[in-house]
Amino acid sequence: MAMNDDFNFAELCRLCSLKSNHQLQIFDKEGEQRQLLFKIRSCIPAVITKEDALPKNICQRCVYKLDMFYEFRVSCMTTDTVLKNYADSLKHLAASVNQVLARATWFTTGSKCLTNGGDSALNKGGLKVWRKAHVGISQW
Repeated sequence: MAMNDDFNFAELCRLCSLKSNHQLQIFDKEGEQRQLLFKIRSCIPAVITKEDALPKNICQRCVYKLDMFYEFRVSCMTTDTVLKNYADSLKHLAASVNQVLARATWFTTGSKCLTNGGDSALNKGGLKVWRKAHVGISQW
C-alpha cells in the first residue's frame, strides 16, 4: 500500500488524530514544562512513550482540553478530600457531644439544666455552639 505524499502520520495529533499547523511536542522542552505527559497519564489510560511508533504531537485544541480536564480532575480530588475531612470532623464532634451527653445526668429545674459536677462542656455552652455550627454548615 503506497502512502500519499500529502499524508505524514507523525504530524497527526496524538489525542484527536487531526492534522494541525499548531502543535506541541510531548517530549520537547515546552512539553515537559507544561507537564503534557504527566497530565495525559493522569487523565486518560493511554500509554505514551518516546519509543513508541505513534505521533508525539498534541494540537492546541487538545492541549487546551487536557489542561482544562486536568484542572477539573485536581479540583474534584481536592473537593473530595475537603468533604471527607469535614465529614470526619463532624463525626468526631458528634461523638464527643454524645459522650458528654451519655455521662451527663440531667435534672430539669425551671429553665436550668444541671449536670454531674456542674462543669461539663454542656454547661459552658458546648451544646449550643455545636448546634449552631451544625445548622450553619448544613445550610451551606
